[in-house]
Amino acid sequence: MDLYFDDDTEDIVIRGGDLALSSDDGIREAAIQDIKSHLGLFEGEYYKDNTVAPRFGIPWFDYLGVKGMTRTSLNTMLVDAILECNVVSSVESLESSIDRATRKATVTVKIILKSGELLEDSITIKA
Repeated sequence: MDLYFDDDTEDIVIRGGDLALSSDDGIREAAIQDIKSHLGLFEGEYYKDNTVAPRFGIPWFDYLGVKGMTRTSLNTMLVDAILECNVVSSVESLESSIDRATRKATVTVKIILKSGELLEDSITIKA
């Protein structure tokens, strides 16, 4: 169970005086939030992680700072990261774009969840 996070207000959601859970809005919303939080965690950002050999997060600075980084390499890294999410069974398709001016990455995915549900959505990651 994860707390529901509102992207517009950038805060957790409270409904009727109680903290809302991402699963309250269904498996689709919970899956999107899980994927977004997974992709939005930078390598080395999690304070309890091993600093010598980090196990959590995406090495965004390594990938975005490398000259000659191909879109194929970036997309492969994103697919691998999404497959690490507990709710994901397979990634059917993925496209990505990076706007360096706004420091946002947009990932458009078609995913099969472990529940069998098809998830098609665009996920924006802010740096």
